[in-house]
Amino acid sequence: MNETVLISGKALTLKIKILQTLATLETLLFSGVVFVVLQAFYSLFFAGKVVLNIFTPTHYLYYTQIYLKAVSVSVSVILLLYFTLKCFYIKKFDTCNVKQFILSNDVLIPLVFMLLWAFVSTLLSTNVKVSFLGSGYTNEGFFTILQYGVIFLAAYISKDKIRQAKDIILWVFISSATLVCFIMLLKNQLGLSLNSPASSGVFNNSNHFGYFLAMSSSAVFAAIVYSKNFAVRCVLMVSLALNVYCLYISKTLGAHLGYLVAILFVVVSAILTKKINYKNLAVAVAVSLMVTIVVNVTKESNIFNQYLKLLQDIGLVSDDLLGDSDASAAGTGRIGLWKRTLNIVAQVPLFGKGLDIYKQNNIFDNTLDMPHNEYLQVASNIGLPAAIVYVGFIIWWFIRSYKQRNLLSVTSLILMAASIAYIVSAFFGNTFTYTYPYFLIFITITLRKPQRTE
Repeated sequence: MNETVLISGKALTLKIKILQTLATLETLLFSGVVFVVLQAFYSLFFAGKVVLNIFTPTHYLYYTQIYLKAVSVSVSVILLLYFTLKCFYIKKFDTCNVKQFILSNDVLIPLVFMLLWAFVSTLLSTNVKVSFLGSGYTNEGFFTILQYGVIFLAAYISKDKIRQAKDIILWVFISSATLVCFIMLLKNQLGLSLNSPASSGVFNNSNHFGYFLAMSSSAVFAAIVYSKNFAVRCVLMVSLALNVYCLYISKTLGAHLGYLVAILFVVVSAILTKKINYKNLAVAVAVSLMVTIVVNVTKESNIFNQYLKLLQDIGLVSDDLLGDSDASAAGTGRIGLWKRTLNIVAQVPLFGKGLDIYKQNNIFDNTLDMPHNEYLQVASNIGLPAAIVYVGFIIWWFIRSYKQRNLLSVTSLILMAASIAYIVSAFFGNTFTYTYPYFLIFITITLRKPQRTE
């Protein structure tokens, strides 16, 4: 009798220690996610590039990419410990219902499929080494895909384990983005040796910086709409002005289109969830319009001319479809890039050409470094099936969120608005190892499980 009680007591002590250790590891995983969110702030002070001698003297890794690799490797170690301990706990103290696990984590299925499909595509690539390690400043090899998987799992595991995880991610993102914009605008006064937002930006490319700003501007705009505190709303108004101003002077039209669509999403989602505050909405719109007027009057950016050019390009594309003209130069050459990328997809529709070998393989097109469209890039890199699953996953995320709209928190709606800005921006550029991790985290922590409340 006493021996049985003693054994039970030891088992209980072990169980408690394991649960405490798992909780600690979950906190560390979440810390890793926060560090990823801080990558823009990090890269601001380490702008530049270094030679990655381990691969080839012509391969450049930017400090942002090195930072992301360091964080993801650290998180990988924590994940390994976490899953090892979790499996031991399940085997000793719990019963694992595989069917129930799959049903409650069904959102993982399409992402696991994409990971496996990308691996097969890498093995079938004409240059496996390049496709695995990556090349060029985009550095989008399979190793980078694995980093995304690590970041996704860390966010997915910790989002329901860490109290107010969504709020922490949101405000770290908004605060760091605002500080980045403030420093970029006052870099000369602060004595910092940085490139201008229009020429290089935080991510060594004005387009990448623009997509980041589309997300941050959308998040701040939505936060103003849902804000209930006057003091917080005033601070957010200043933040919105800074973010939108930097968005304009980055001169990235695709990013601004993403911001406009995100505003539409904020309005529609706030109405559907019955959380709309028209007074706050008017304030957010007024701040955006005021910044628009300022940048046009000062001629730092002429957004109206950009939209006029967009309308002209749409006309060229329409004529092209009718066979009356060639619209390859439209969209600063993006239409031409998309056409050529579609030709590549037609050649290798099933598994694609492999990751990151546009310039390395003349069989396809050695003049095409990237298609400037994330969805076409996925299709050409790892095949149409993966692209269809990827787009389907995003649509599924929309549908599930809509069905459970009454359960969505304000923070989720704000992060979804930032995600929408990226989804639209991704039609005009591809920013792997730069702004994509933000989208990955936002969409991960807002994923809805079946019949779960927040």
